[in-house]
Amino acid sequence: MHVGNLQAAVGRLQDALDQLQLAWDQTRDQWQDENSRHIEEELLAPLAHEVKLSLPAIGQMSAALQQAVRECNE
Repeated sequence: MHVGNLQAAVGRLQDALDQLQLAWDQTRDQWQDENSRHIEEELLAPLAHEVKLSLPAIGQMSAALQQAVRECNE
C-alpha cells in the first residue's frame, strides 16, 4: 500500500461515517422503537466511537511511514 493511501483512506472512512450518520438520522425520524434504540446504542454509537478513535491513529501511522520512506530514500 502506498503511504499516501492511508490519508485517502482516512477521508473515505470519515465520509462513510458521515453518510451513515445522515442515513441513520433520516431513518430514526420514521423508526422509533426498542429495536431502533438497540441498533443505535449497541451498534452505531460504538462504531462511530471506534472510528473516531482510529482516525488520529491512522494519521500518526501515516506520518511514521512517510518518515520511514524518506529515511530509506536518503
